[in-house]
Order: sequence, then structure tokens, then C-alpha cells
Amino acid sequence: MKLLSPTHKRNGFIRAVTNSSGAQKRWELRRGIIMSDMELRIILRYEFGIAGIVMASDDRPFVYYQASNLKMWMSWDYPIIATQRPLYRNANTVKMAREIYDIKEVDRENLFWLNFDRG
Repeated sequence: MKLLSPTHKRNGFIRAVTNSSGAQKRWELRRGIIMSDMELRIILRYEFGIAGIVMASDDRPFVYYQASNLKMWMSWDYPIIATQRPLYRNANTVKMAREIYDIKEVDRENLFWLNFDRG
């Protein structure tokens, strides 16, 4: 079986979180902002819906995702979610979203400014 490269994994992740109408624009608007893990989890659940699938094509793997525990499976064959471990789950999903979309994490240094900006 062909292995998934880091590029396949990254592109599969992007395809999953931008699978709904307007999602790509929403992610571009979120790029570079400060957000807590909880806020990002809520956003990822919104973008996932309950669950979904992105079909394989050319050099792109199948991607199946669930909002529950922010799970995402990728495979060159249709993923068997009952027997395969998800590629991304919970904290790994949040971490990947932060990496791809340059979403800053709330820390002590920017906590003051985050609260100030929100009123």
C-alpha cells in the first residue's frame, strides 16, 4: 500500500476542514488570530458538521472525518473506521489547524491583549 506523505496529510486535512460551502474563506479570515484550544475545537466541529468524507482522486487520498473527538482518517483505500486508528484526533487535530492556518495560541503574554480586544 502506498504511504501517505506529509504533503498528502496536509492537503487531506485542508480538504476536510474546507469541505463545506464558504469554509475556505472563513479559514482565511481566521489566519493569524489568537484563539484558545476550546475556541478552535468549536470551530473545527462546526466545519466538520457531524461527519463527512472527501473522496479520493488522482494523487489525493480518501478522508473521513467526525466532529466527535475531532477524528480524521486518511487512506488510499476507503478508510475502515471500525478497525483503523484516526490519523488526527483531538489535540493533534487542533495542532494541525494551528500549523496550517497560523492560529496563535492564548498564552500569558497575549492574554491581556486578547481580553482587551474583546472588551
